[in-house]
Amino acid sequence: MSHDPGDIFIEEARELLETLEGALLALEGEPRDPERVGEVFRILHTLKGSGSMFGFDAIAELAHETETLFELVRGGALPVTTPLIDLTLRALDRLKGLVAAAAGEAAAPADGGRLLTALQAFSPSRPAAAAAPQDPGPEAAAGGESRTYRIRFRPAPDIFQRGLSPLGFLRELTLLGDAAAVAQSGAVPGLESYDPLNCYLFWDVILTTPADLDAIRDVFVFIEDDSEVTITLIDADGWPEDAEAYKRLGEILVERGDLAPEALEQVLLERRRLGEDLVAAGLVDGSQVDSALVEQHRVQELRRQRQGQVAR
Repeated sequence: MSHDPGDIFIEEARELLETLEGALLALEGEPRDPERVGEVFRILHTLKGSGSMFGFDAIAELAHETETLFELVRGGALPVTTPLIDLTLRALDRLKGLVAAAAGEAAAPADGGRLLTALQAFSPSRPAAAAAPQDPGPEAAAGGESRTYRIRFRPAPDIFQRGLSPLGFLRELTLLGDAAAVAQSGAVPGLESYDPLNCYLFWDVILTTPADLDAIRDVFVFIEDDSEVTITLIDADGWPEDAEAYKRLGEILVERGDLAPEALEQVLLERRRLGEDLVAAGLVDGSQVDSALVEQHRVQELRRQRQGQVAR
């Protein structure tokens, strides 16, 4: 796959639109299927976010207006009807035309303004309903259960040179739920070899969300081939309720690959404050310890909240 951001977007967008077409046709036959509705919403959400991130504003705007209707469907404020499917298929055709125009294969399709107006006017109650959706976040897990994930996002060093910003991907994660991000600076070189055009930072994110794993992966769909993105489920509503049973600091660092098991054993022999000792020994840096503590505290707090709910 080409490393040019426009080529990456176009190739992936075409695959998404093909999937969207199949999902819409299936939804027409099963209008009450929440999984189909969620699939349509997730594809449109991904197109909106990535289109905006890569500078394809017309695609992002159209995907956003169409996504808004399916946010209403997910919240129970708008039924799936033949007119809705027909209007969404019109939007799909225009999105295909916009992608073809972005690839230099055709002129941009006309009638964009009328289509946006039709989407905006489809549900007069949309503004009120959208302000307080019943089901926040794309692809909510069954029963609205929240899950907590550990995400390590290490963008390709040349991400700035491709016209992209890592912060855009981090912002997309915050739209999925409660996200805490810790920047890791251990790979930043000294001034003698520092290149200001390169990205040396990477991020650990602890995300609590009703969204599923696919929705999180979709945030990174256009850069997954040359960036490191690891997503690990670390807590779910159905897991054991003992808040203090969650992993110790050293276990988290070893599990992430930031600390060798034998190095942990050596430091534990002295039985002092582990985080301070690991940093003092040069085995990890302060931001790695901070990130592990964020994970530990987040999961413990979630489990304490569940214990309180059970007690009531």
